[in-house]
Amino acid sequence: MLQDPYIPQDLYIPQHPYIIELPTLDALAGRSRAIGATMGGRGFCIIRGLPNDGDTILALARHFGDIQRHIRADSRGVVGDTPQDVSWRNYLPEYHGVSAEEFAPHTDGSFVDGMLVEGDKVRRITSPRLLLLQIAQRAEQGGDNTVADGGAILDYLTSEEPEAARLLATSGCITISRDDQMALAGAVFERVRRGVLKIRFRYDDKVYTPSWARDAVTRFHHLTLDPRFSNEISADQGDIIVLDNWRVLHGRKMFKDNSTESRRKFRRIWISEDDTEDLVNLVDRPHLNRSQEVYRHYATIPSPVPVGQRIRFPCGIALSPQRAASLS
Repeated sequence: MLQDPYIPQDLYIPQHPYIIELPTLDALAGRSRAIGATMGGRGFCIIRGLPNDGDTILALARHFGDIQRHIRADSRGVVGDTPQDVSWRNYLPEYHGVSAEEFAPHTDGSFVDGMLVEGDKVRRITSPRLLLLQIAQRAEQGGDNTVADGGAILDYLTSEEPEAARLLATSGCITISRDDQMALAGAVFERVRRGVLKIRFRYDDKVYTPSWARDAVTRFHHLTLDPRFSNEISADQGDIIVLDNWRVLHGRKMFKDNSTESRRKFRRIWISEDDTEDLVNLVDRPHLNRSQEVYRHYATIPSPVPVGQRIRFPCGIALSPQRAASLS
């Protein structure tokens, strides 16, 4: 359990110190410090007690930052209710999240890496900083969620398998191609700003790697399943799981539903990177072209919550001098 004398411990469920009771959104101000401390310490938390609906998870998500759209989202950025675009249904095998199969620990949006001209701004579009998942309907059998701490895995690798750590932090070690999106020649441990790393990873038929990195990428996958770094989390119907998508990988066990009425259902919202530096056109003529069109589905929706009132905590993996030296 977190040892912060300024956070009343009765805000947590005793057996599960990552679960925070939040009876109403009006009580959020009194819980924001506990949420921030839990996210900063563990990389994830579960918020329990709010209504089980799309309006509620959206209102909560806006307190974490700007919403990042998704091709399967509705007009508000909520995945799981009524999608605004249905073209993706023609390519269902590309969308592992809608299947009932086991989904190994991964980062959401690992395949997103592009840019989009929006008015007078030119923004990089990449994987989301945070992820919110609400269990709208549990599966009849299976479907439990797992999390793996990428920061703990990195610490292990830099200590025990430094060559693997170095390869996983090398640009070009992993390429992820899903449907009409591709993150080409990236790194599993990617530097996003001075002193911060983020993880970009999944392990399935959407992933390509050069021969020199194959063993290291496979090794990382095995470590995400290692009980030293991963565990199942206790989440009930209606719970909202908040994940630091730059640090914590999440997965799902195989599940089975015997009827349409009881089919497993999740709502999901992405929170965009909050301090991406805008790009500039070299000859001052930014323009939208066809290569950018696919990124409209992943553009940002500004949050109406003032920046000073949002829940703040560090995201990603802090790049200490020791870690930096090991990855050089």
